[in-house]
Amino acid sequence: MRRTARINLTLAVIAALLGALVWWQVHNEMSALEPPLSALDTSTVTSLRVGCAGCVERRFGRGPDGWRMHSPYALDADPAAIARLLAIAAAPVRLREPAEGHDLARLGLDPPQMTLELDAKRIEIGTTDALRGDRYVRDGTHIARVPDRFSPFLLAAPESELDRRLVPRGATITALRIDDADASARLAAWHAMPVSRITPAGGEDESATAHMIRATLADGETITWRLVRSGDAWIARRASPALDYHLDASAVAALFDTGATP
Repeated sequence: MRRTARINLTLAVIAALLGALVWWQVHNEMSALEPPLSALDTSTVTSLRVGCAGCVERRFGRGPDGWRMHSPYALDADPAAIARLLAIAAAPVRLREPAEGHDLARLGLDPPQMTLELDAKRIEIGTTDALRGDRYVRDGTHIARVPDRFSPFLLAAPESELDRRLVPRGATITALRIDDADASARLAAWHAMPVSRITPAGGEDESATAHMIRATLADGETITWRLVRSGDAWIARRASPALDYHLDASAVAALFDTGATP
């Protein structure tokens, strides 16, 4: 057998052994885990409520057109944000014990630091374990230690959980006016305008370039924005609710006849 062939065979054997070792470690870790936090079928869930100490409570509901935030905003919800919240119900559990005998206040569960309600099911989340950083989670009569990969989703800003579209899901714009002039030719560009993020409305900058935009939807609803430029950034500041939709600067150029950024 040539030297090159022997080397390749040796490398193949080493790779196979390493692969087997990794599989064995993963298998052992998975076998050591308790059943998931909940066996709830999240595809049937129709309401979500998220609460936490010192943050704004958020409420969501599932309708025929998808998930919608009901509080603090009455707007469509981001499907990805909802999926992250629903996934918490099936989080892996490292250890599960009866709640009886535990100091719930010490574990941050009396009162809980965070709560997640999926229909009638309530999950309470406390502090983290000092050794592994796992979260103490109370689910009914048991306390679980859960690897904490989910708390940022429970503590998210409500604006980050909104659907990143300027108009409601499935809505059609029938009329568009920019600076009180008909802008029907730009209707498609506004409807498809990319939104990078949504934040609470900021203060007015009188020195900023601005345009007033008004869209009328097929159901008669009217939405108005103040299109504000500050430096290289463009923001569509919605009047009600008061939110800033951060836009792609190059896409804003498509709204204007010249094709140049206004």
